[in-house]
Amino acid sequence: MQPLKKLRAAVIGLGHQSLDDHIPAILASSDVELTAVADIDKIKLEDFSRKNKNINIYEHFEDLLRLEKLDFVVIAVPHYLYNDI
Repeated sequence: MQPLKKLRAAVIGLGHQSLDDHIPAILASSDVELTAVADIDKIKLEDFSRKNKNINIYEHFEDLLRLEKLDFVVIAVPHYLYNDI
């Protein structure tokens, strides 16, 4: 039997909830691979990228959704932005 393929995940929004909870949980999982993140804040993206060089970064969530092959996305943005995403 073949080992199960890891699920490919992305996170939209690099606020406290993502950095403190969502991303560490994904990185700790043996079943999930974090492949990309998106945030409109370039400084947050650059800081994240320095610490996580193997994870793709996007300033626009639309580019992330268009370019990455994902199994699921964690959307961690203020509630009023959910509908747009």
